[in-house]
Amino acid sequence: LLLLAPEPARPSGDLGKPIHAEGFRKGVDAALGHMRDNLAIYAPLILFVTFGAMSNFSKSSWSPALIGRTWAMQPQDVGPLLGAIVLPAGVGGLLFSGFLLNWLVVKGKDIRSYGLIAAVGSAIGMVGMGLAPSLSLTLVMTGIASFFLGTSYSVGAATLGEVTPVRLMGKVTAVYFIFQSLLGAALGPFLVATGSQYMFSGQSALAYSFAFWMGLFGVGMVIAVAVLRQRLRDKPAHLPEQEIKPAAAPI
Repeated sequence: LLLLAPEPARPSGDLGKPIHAEGFRKGVDAALGHMRDNLAIYAPLILFVTFGAMSNFSKSSWSPALIGRTWAMQPQDVGPLLGAIVLPAGVGGLLFSGFLLNWLVVKGKDIRSYGLIAAVGSAIGMVGMGLAPSLSLTLVMTGIASFFLGTSYSVGAATLGEVTPVRLMGKVTAVYFIFQSLLGAALGPFLVATGSQYMFSGQSALAYSFAFWMGLFGVGMVIAVAVLRQRLRDKPAHLPEQEIKPAAAPI
């Protein structure tokens, strides 16, 4: 299906410039140098998507056990119930955010504005999953979290495309995904489990640990996207290629 998609138009700054293969070390060096020189933008961007990934992987890993332990439900009962909520809410949220972000770009609006709204919405949903006083409200909060949580991926990817020159896009994206995937998949669920074992006790230990860490991740997302939004307003969105400087020492 990807082969059926037309080749997108390249930014004007990259047209007419020869594209040539670079050695691996030289290419990584240039990418890291560009990210270092523009750390004020890349740091909050990577923090935003990393906290989002930590929340997302933690939710996927622990929400079945959270609901089962808190409301004394068997796994075979939790699975279909969660699937009936997460599937439509998650897919619906991704589709909605995709169309909305496209509309915001066409209208010349800042896509980080919706990223900020989504970060707040996902944080409320995630904390509510752990602290809700009833199963019904827990499921409502699960739907809210599922609807908003994937927005960090779409806002992050769109922003990365805005601030990264075409010839560095592959290697910068690789660095971007290292933080998002490794920290998100490994650290997020681990912290929830550690909090459940060492920070809280009793039948609700997992629920309290989940709410605590999701609250911290949510605050991190909100602060990071707010900082990113402000800094991109003060700086041109697409950083021209002539500003790219290789790092001082090869990696």
